[in-house]
Amino acid sequence: MRKTMKASLAFALLFLASATSYADDVNWQSVKSDACGGFTVQMPGTPKEESATEKEIIMRTYSVNEWPEGIFTVACIVYLPGAKVDVQGELTANRDNFNTESDATLISETAITLQGVSGVDFTSQSTKHRTNYRVRIFADGNRVYLASAGVRKGHDDLIKIEQFLGSFHLTDR
Repeated sequence: MRKTMKASLAFALLFLASATSYADDVNWQSVKSDACGGFTVQMPGTPKEESATEKEIIMRTYSVNEWPEGIFTVACIVYLPGAKVDVQGELTANRDNFNTESDATLISETAITLQGVSGVDFTSQSTKHRTNYRVRIFADGNRVYLASAGVRKGHDDLIKIEQFLGSFHLTDR
């Protein structure tokens, strides 16, 4: 039994050492945006920033596209003052829109909060694009935040995905 425990401990330490080493090999970039009330996030590379305005919303996105490995995106949407925003409706609509635009099927979903802001964490899968997605969406008043990681099947990198999603924080809290 002691040999089994020692072997398990050695394996766990080896895994942790390689995981830390791998995460350190990535060129992580700190992104701080004052858009949408402000947020910070660590992205695995230098993000491309884009802005758009449509009817009642302003949207800004930051994305790192590392295909075939994956695409990592943070988007923030601001509804113009006076717009009535149903938080739960926004979470559901943005989840469904994400899956529709990605040709993906919802696999699992969990309600979450970040710094007191309601959100949803979900996993989806696109057979057409052979891609797995992990997404977090938060709705706060007239602002909606989306952080998504999409990785090709066979390139699933849980360490990078967790580091990316776990680093997202709102700066106005």
